[in-house]
Amino acid sequence: MQRIFLALPSYDGWRCDGNAEAAHKTATRKHQVFPVPKGGSLITGSCNYLLATALNAREQYGFTWFAMLHADIAPEPFFIDKMIDEAEAHGADLLSVVIPLKSTDCLTSTNIGSGRRFMQFGRLTMRQVHYHSFPRTFDIHMAADALESLPPPLGVANVPRVALLANTGCMIVRLDQPWSDRLLFRQLDAMFQLDDGTYQARDLSEDFYFSWRAARLGARVMCTTTVQATHLGQYQFPNDQFGPLAIANDCVEREIATEIKTYYHTPVTA
Repeated sequence: MQRIFLALPSYDGWRCDGNAEAAHKTATRKHQVFPVPKGGSLITGSCNYLLATALNAREQYGFTWFAMLHADIAPEPFFIDKMIDEAEAHGADLLSVVIPLKSTDCLTSTNIGSGRRFMQFGRLTMRQVHYHSFPRTFDIHMAADALESLPPPLGVANVPRVALLANTGCMIVRLDQPWSDRLLFRQLDAMFQLDDGTYQARDLSEDFYFSWRAARLGARVMCTTTVQATHLGQYQFPNDQFGPLAIANDCVEREIATEIKTYYHTPVTA
């Protein structure tokens, strides 16, 4: 039996149907889970508060994993058990459940890193991750190999093998590694002025930064479709099915390709 700190950030204390039960009643039947909620409009700050709380209590309570469940995600019963089993079977240090965005396009919250300033090459789609040859649990190299081997129009050529940018909405990460003390949530935003005088905004979410930083520190970052979860908004968006409007392929370079005249941003460093 392992002890897991379960972080439950929310904007205002609201939780979707199924979330509270999953967090407090059906998270596990094999391990001991300590659910800790934190509300606040500064989500990045709430995430860091929860991480700091887990690190401060790690020695006293023997926490081996830091888990996170966002307030708008309802996972299947005993999701913690399934995630830990999957992580240990594949040697994952950070494991994230692939979740669709709240959109009929069926893009997911899992992104391929580009290695450029804001690192986003393109999001994986539901059609791609559920294609029969795509691995159920994958790291950046496995994802890149799978994308390059998919048939048209799902396939993507020359996929960068820089980083797998994972969502933290339903995630576990090890707390018992030397690099665990250096984990951090951080959101980056910038406004760019191009040579033609126009402006473009760019951002890197706290989720993507967290998984990128974990990988830079030495963690093996993986994502999985083995755990069923539903993203709840005005409608339900389950991660195990998609409709006919799903985009076939959105893995395209999203960074600014033209020369930047002026930019303001915080350098991305480990």
